[in-house]
Amino acid sequence: MYEGTQEVGEFSNTFGSENYLTANTSLRVTFTSDGSVQYKGFTANIIRESTTTTAEPGCGQNIIATDVIQRISTPNYPEHYTPNINCEWNIQTQSGFKIQINFGDSQTESCCDQIKLYEGTERVRTIFGTFPSESHLTTNTSLRVTFTSDGSVQYKGFTANIIRGIYILLKYILTYII
Repeated sequence: MYEGTQEVGEFSNTFGSENYLTANTSLRVTFTSDGSVQYKGFTANIIRESTTTTAEPGCGQNIIATDVIQRISTPNYPEHYTPNINCEWNIQTQSGFKIQINFGDSQTESCCDQIKLYEGTERVRTIFGTFPSESHLTTNTSLRVTFTSDGSVQYKGFTANIIRGIYILLKYILTYII
């Protein structure tokens, strides 16, 4: 299986079910056989959720990640954010799902204005400076995003899309055919 050009999974001679959650909106599954032995093959159930943009939440909100894209941003984006702000977004999703956050073209002060991502109490990522895009997929059902700025220099800040992760269920049924 591939997301873009990156191989993200390989399954062979697997019995039962395998789940895979994509980090993007596309996934390529390839099947290769050497022709020496024949089996029934596999079936794949692909579950895709629709995506529609909703209203943009403000600085510091509680959000339920669903199959609808939700956007968060620093105040005034793409204009300069205000000095000395402290924003916090608490994002949850249903049990059995993960949260995907995709940052767009963003810019913060490299030394002092930071975006931090937390899963539970553990900080899993810090983002700052100029970046065209960044993505993060949670390992559980919650994500806390914080943004803090000092009083010295302000930039355009960030915008990010949030969506519930898409599960793809692959069932491999390998039965030897005589």
